[in-house]
Amino acid sequence: MPDTEVQFDFTKADDQAQFYALSEHERDLLVERAQVEAIRLNEQRDVETAIAGMESSRTDDGRYDDQTVFDGQGSAVALKLIESGQGKAVVKNLARFKGLDHREIALALLQRSPSVLASNLALFNGVLDNQVARELIEADQGWCVAKSPSLFDGLDYTNIVERFRAHHSAYIDLVRNLGNFKGVDHKQLVLELMAAKATWIVVEDLSRFHDLDEEVARKLVEDCRGSIVLNHLESFPGVSREHILELMNQVNSARS
Repeated sequence: MPDTEVQFDFTKADDQAQFYALSEHERDLLVERAQVEAIRLNEQRDVETAIAGMESSRTDDGRYDDQTVFDGQGSAVALKLIESGQGKAVVKNLARFKGLDHREIALALLQRSPSVLASNLALFNGVLDNQVARELIEADQGWCVAKSPSLFDGLDYTNIVERFRAHHSAYIDLVRNLGNFKGVDHKQLVLELMAAKATWIVVEDLSRFHDLDEEVARKLVEDCRGSIVLNHLESFPGVSREHILELMNQVNSARS
């Protein structure tokens, strides 16, 4: 097998001799490689030329005055623009591009500009999945997953809830969209948040939690949150106002 990195200069007799000393199959492989490389270089030049031509329409703040410069451009130009930090421009003009693989574009945005993807999820409906959801959470963009889980095909809700739990900064995104996630143990989630010293999340959104019990109520009262519990008794079925007042008296007496 010939070394595919070898470069032949056919103006030199030695290189010609070396090339023709190869078998016909080896020569074919080298020619094929050279053709592929030539195509790649041509495509690269085409992309660079296209982007250079678009620059005249680009303003100092990164916007494009003439959006028709995107008309008919292909995936290579879109990906190059995303790579250079112009993901917003690509998304804003997505319909103007031709023959885009929307999943490829979504994955490129996920790596370079996850916030742009998060803010425009609906444009990529049908190409999003568990992998994208997990990576968005890990990129601090879990809010969009929690808000629109239906946009992710075949979403494994149990797995995604675990990703929220593992990525603590995304806890609040899960809490504020609990209604979109069935089967979440609200009591367990509250206790986890309190153990992680994130009781403030529970307090701010206590009305979103359901089926909490006396154990949770007691812990909140012990954390000086008794009045909040009294204002959200609907989250504590089976726990009476009188019992909460009694718990508050017990805690205050113990501290006296």
